[in-house]
Formats: sequence, C-alpha cells, structure tokens
Amino acid sequence: IDKFVFIPKRAKLFGSFFQQMDFTQRAYVGSWTHAIEALSKGRGIEAAKALAFIPKQTAEIIRANFSPGFRKRLQDKLLSTDSIVPGRNINFKGLLDKGLSIRDVTLLPENLGQVARAVAEESGFLYNKKIRRMITSLEGMMLRGLFEGVYPAAIMADIENNIAPMFARWYPKLSDDELMSEIAKVANIAYSTIPTAQSAVQQQFVRKFLKRTMFSM
Repeated sequence: IDKFVFIPKRAKLFGSFFQQMDFTQRAYVGSWTHAIEALSKGRGIEAAKALAFIPKQTAEIIRANFSPGFRKRLQDKLLSTDSIVPGRNINFKGLLDKGLSIRDVTLLPENLGQVARAVAEESGFLYNKKIRRMITSLEGMMLRGLFEGVYPAAIMADIENNIAPMFARWYPKLSDDELMSEIAKVANIAYSTIPTAQSAVQQQFVRKFLKRTMFSM
C-alpha cells in the first residue's frame, strides 16, 4: 500500500517542482496580505515595500533550492536570537522553541528521500554502479534543496517581512513569548507544516489513514 501511495506522491513532489511553485505562491499571498493590511491603515509606503519584496523573495526561494551555501546561512539564521521586529525580542530561535515547524510531517514517511532509489530498485537499475552513484546524489540533492532550502526560505521570509510585523501591530499587549507562539501557529497553518503536537488529529490510525489518502494531510 505504501509503495502504491508514496512513490507517485514522491515523484510529484520531487519531479515536478510542484512544492517549489506552491510555496512561492503562498509567499505571494503573505506579501499581498501585508500590502492590503497596510493600505487599509493608510500606510502606502509600507504597502509598496511589501509588494516590492516579492521578486527578492522569489529569488531567495529558487536560490535556496540549489545553493548549499545559502541553505547554510538559512540554518544559521534559524538558530539566531537576533530580533526580527524592532523593539521586540522576536527571533527565529524563539519561534522554533514556540513550535514553529519548517517541514510537513504528514507529507511523506521519514525515508522521503528514497523515491529515486525505490524507482531504480523496482526497475532493476540499482545494480549499475554509475546509476547507483547518480541515484544517491540525486536523493540528497532533492531532499536538501526542498526541505533545507525551499521550506525555510519561504517560511522565514514571510514571517520576517509580513507575519511578524503585522502581528506585532495587531497584538501590542501580548508578551514576546505569547506573540512568538501566535506567529509560529499561523505560519504553520499558512504553510501546512503543522507538527503532530499542534494538530487537531491526534488518533494514530486516523493520521496514518489520512496520510495515505491525501497528498498532504
């Protein structure tokens, strides 16, 4: 059952750049939301800046998919305690501690980098040394590019430039810890990266069933 379900799902995920396009579109929504919210409050310059950020954000998502050096900088930033909201102690390390997730835990099983190997094994190609080396390299490249690059690049940029500034204005009375919890929660929902602990579906049988009947639960 898992081979029938997950091999086509992995092929769509890694072979079509579907997820890269999906996350770019979600990032656009974040910038447009910020722009409309700013315009509604009479802040035209802020709205223009939010829309002007879209090309840079798109470039960063593409770059993160292919550049190991850029992915390393993203990982360092994700563990940083530098504030991303002026006047507030809101930082990515704190967001992680408050439940921010940068991976869809319902999308695939733990061995999600095995699509190319599984296809090659089923086809009998894995016995060729050159193909085996190529498959191993391809697995690592796809896995790192998507889950260490595209996911954090899109989520972190949206949080820093859209979600965090808006939430800081909307909820000025919340403490920094409370504000980071709210930001993490809405980012997880916006990018379908809800961790198990935050999910409304806790029953294990239901979770396993839905993972095998939906592209992303």
